[in-house]
Amino acid sequence: MIRMPGSVFAPYTSITTNILFFDKTGPTKETWFYRMDMPEGYKHFSKTKPMLPEHFDPVVEWWNNRTEIADTDTDTFKAKKYTAEEIAAGDYNLDLCGFPVEEKEILSPEETIKNYIEQKRLLERRLTLATDNLQSYLMGDQTVVLMNIKSISDRISILDNAFPGDMKAALLQAAMQGKLTEQLPEDGDAADLLEQIVKEKCQLIKEGKIKKEKSLPEITPNEVPFDIPENWKWVRWGNLAKSIQYGYNASGLQSGRIKMLRISDISANNTVIWDTVPFCNITETDIDSYLLHPNDILFARTGGTVGKSFLIKELPMPSVFAGYLIRTNYNSDLLSPQYLKYFMNSFLYWRQLQAGTTKTAQPNCNGQTLSKMIIPLPPLSEQKRIVEKLDKLLPLCDGLIEN
Repeated sequence: MIRMPGSVFAPYTSITTNILFFDKTGPTKETWFYRMDMPEGYKHFSKTKPMLPEHFDPVVEWWNNRTEIADTDTDTFKAKKYTAEEIAAGDYNLDLCGFPVEEKEILSPEETIKNYIEQKRLLERRLTLATDNLQSYLMGDQTVVLMNIKSISDRISILDNAFPGDMKAALLQAAMQGKLTEQLPEDGDAADLLEQIVKEKCQLIKEGKIKKEKSLPEITPNEVPFDIPENWKWVRWGNLAKSIQYGYNASGLQSGRIKMLRISDISANNTVIWDTVPFCNITETDIDSYLLHPNDILFARTGGTVGKSFLIKELPMPSVFAGYLIRTNYNSDLLSPQYLKYFMNSFLYWRQLQAGTTKTAQPNCNGQTLSKMIIPLPPLSEQKRIVEKLDKLLPLCDGLIEN
């Protein structure tokens, strides 16, 4: 079985493809698996950059001398032989010698639009051909090829439904890469901004207003997922935050003085109906520690909504936050709250969160997961320009989803 790299039939279909070889020499005793990696210089195949016959040269070379090939980077195999008994013991799961990271690639906004238009036109032409052939058949032409109209219509619907989400992801990715805004000399350097943040945190620690946290590891080149502008800087979330704090554990009450925001109070469209948020009993000495403030960011640390985040913009009445939430706060004069929130909507955030999430019946992650996340930090002026641009463009994608 030859495991093919993704996008081999792009843009016509993104279905994962394998090539299976059979022989007639007898019952299967063993099966070889080989992972065919993307050729050097290719991120993905496309209509203008398709797979070529010479890309199979390494496969042919291996085929003539089949040996196991270990992938030392991931402790897996690029090529390996499995016996029929081993395959049966694995409940006939043929996902062997797979790709170490099979994740969705986020294209640029321009590529996303181009791919959508090309695929839509192709499918619409196929649908027109299918309906024309059906009409010809009904009029007595028995030579035409009948095509599955529903299958083509379904693929158009899938494409249309996926496009707004793909476009949103592309815009957020471009924003995080510094490709959505212009870098201006007068913005200064994010390294200076980080120095201000670190200096302020040291002063707050000295004054006993925040706790000194364990030093975070330096960011290694292998962690950096893409290039950013020269005046930006990769930083860990924990180096920006004043604190990362777990919520208060208490039962919800119908009446009281202090409300308690829970995961379930944050709706799918990232809003809170404060009238329905319950109250709680909390000791006077604990209120200040857990009291929410504008620009606090909350994120869910457990359950089906793990990683879901919420930026506090308004507080109709005094509120604390519940135990399954984590609160992070920072100096909103030095960092744009909405830029941080947009980061927490991006693919970069979700990829890091999933890597740090414990996979159990109730998925969960902890404050360290958030603290160790790397985030691209632009100068404050550019953070604001990015927010301004996304505030204008993302609602267009939401409108597409609603329609």
